Amino acid sequence: MGLQEPEVRNSLLQSDPGNLDYFNVVLRAFDNDDIGLLDPESEQLKGVRCFRFYLSHLVSWIKVDPSPLPDPFRELILAPNCPLQIIEQRFAGSQEQRLMLKLGLADRERRRTKC
Repeated sequence: MGLQEPEVRNSLLQSDPGNLDYFNVVLRAFDNDDIGLLDPESEQLKGVRCFRFYLSHLVSWIKVDPSPLPDPFRELILAPNCPLQIIEQRFAGSQEQRLMLKLGLADRERRRTKC
């Protein structure tokens, strides 16, 4: 997480989420929980830098940018005393499914040529 790592670590250790424009978290869940793990990756949500973490069928975006998240993401951030909102997505046909298939085929080919 780069320069923000110490700040995120302290926030987690102190159980202090900060204000709503601090390190926002948005969640997405696939309709299939039979999903493997992928490495975290950096990406931009409408120009705001975030890290995407894959936690089985849950995906979390953590904002690491000083800019606030724009709508519609701003309406979905985890916040105290607010309802939990999770974006639902079909796994079939998603970019994650295509990536996992590609990684699985590459791993199978690597093992086949290794023997």
